[in-house]
Amino acid sequence: MRIELDFDGQQSVINALSGLLFDAPKFNEFANDVGSEMVYQTQQNFENQSSPDGVPWQKSLRAIVQSGETLRDTGRLLNSITFNPMPDGVEWGTNVVYAPYLHYGAHIKAKNAEFLRFKTAYGWVQKKEVFVVARPFMGFTEANQQYVINTLNRILSND
Repeated sequence: MRIELDFDGQQSVINALSGLLFDAPKFNEFANDVGSEMVYQTQQNFENQSSPDGVPWQKSLRAIVQSGETLRDTGRLLNSITFNPMPDGVEWGTNVVYAPYLHYGAHIKAKNAEFLRFKTAYGWVQKKEVFVVARPFMGFTEANQQYVINTLNRILSND
């Protein structure tokens, strides 16, 4: 899952970031600080059971039946959130193949059989189609944007 960010109207941020690209130690500090923060903020969304904007997720049937948490059955998705410094910035996200369906929601229909067959908290069921409710867990808020700006200011002022 990949989300690209565009700082509309923030040319000074883009210029400052471009300047960092030519200073490897400062760029590495920036990428590690911002990447770590974004991973932490994403993990907090799981902890808070809400979107990055604070909208509570609809509780999943499994979480209700098992008195658990939504999107936290095995912990695979949560534990897969990581960041990667790139030549021109930093990316964070997950390589879990089903992440977009949970984040954006999905409408899944049986294609090769009459029914979808899967196990739920109540046992095995057959359905012609399933609607997966969107539960956004990744995002870039105004607070995150301010964190990036503050991080740039801090690193660039340490000359």
